[in-house]
Amino acid sequence: IQSPIQWTRKGLVGIPLAAWFAGVDATLAGQTLFRYPSWNKCIKDILCEWNKFLNTQKSWPTKPEDNTWLRPEALCKDWGPLDLWKKPKSSFPYWNSWNDWFGREFNDKQKSRPLAGKGNPNIITSTNDGVEFRWRSDIKLRDTFWLKNMSYSLIDIFGDIEDAEKYAEKFVGGSIFQTFLNPFNYHCWWSPVSGKIIEATVIPGYFYSKLVLPDIDGSTTASCPYLTQVNARGIVIIDTNQKGCANIGYVCCIPIGMCEVSSIVYEHYIKKGRRINKGEQIGKFQFGGSSFAIIFENTLKYKKLLTFMADYKLKQTGGPYFPMNAPAP
Repeated sequence: IQSPIQWTRKGLVGIPLAAWFAGVDATLAGQTLFRYPSWNKCIKDILCEWNKFLNTQKSWPTKPEDNTWLRPEALCKDWGPLDLWKKPKSSFPYWNSWNDWFGREFNDKQKSRPLAGKGNPNIITSTNDGVEFRWRSDIKLRDTFWLKNMSYSLIDIFGDIEDAEKYAEKFVGGSIFQTFLNPFNYHCWWSPVSGKIIEATVIPGYFYSKLVLPDIDGSTTASCPYLTQVNARGIVIIDTNQKGCANIGYVCCIPIGMCEVSSIVYEHYIKKGRRINKGEQIGKFQFGGSSFAIIFENTLKYKKLLTFMADYKLKQTGGPYFPMNAPAP
């Protein structure tokens, strides 16, 4: 945890501890171990120390031959040209630390990530660069999320935050849309709607726990719905019943840590009572891959129908619309 992370196109890039634990957490014994509070406390202490290191200059090599993340092949395959990004410094290595690089900003956000439906509150924009994992409707207040089908249980998602039960009841019968971000995705996230922030907090949780065994290359991807209820996660609730907004009730954004990717960092202005605009940045992850979920109330209460669509044709439907309640990939 005192060595720079190296870029590679193989394995669990950016999350070396996950690669190290991959042979353990994918076993029944490992599944139990990574749920022990005392074990998670030790893991958290290690990850906090590593995060401190990743915020230092030592985590970001200053010589081109040592910095694997800025090599031409890495930029070509994964990150795009350097002029795509806003750089704090004009000369190599441009950024001040690995975390500084990982949470980098676009030079031209409107060009690189144009806002969907600008000026139209009835169009919800994507919150992140992840790919669709699951869309479920009729979410229950309590459900058995620890079984194979991994249902969503609202009371468990909101954990022990203040007014958790009140918020959970608000979303009963609503929908949840979950995405997965791999380590090569951009790890900042934006507000899908405009409205007033009524809750912004982080819930501590597990780090390497998984439900589905075996998983894909040790990545924990198949357990994403389960992780929504047990892992370290953020809760940002936005009230859209405001003038000029979508008027679909509460919308809850949940950035979810996966493996060592559990540093959920909000922008300094994300506070209760503040108005946030659609497309405005909420925060970012630190480290590697992760997940993101959005929960909506039952929008039929507001005489509106909720649909999700891509900007390309989907194999499942032959069109741009995501199928509801389809099997997870």
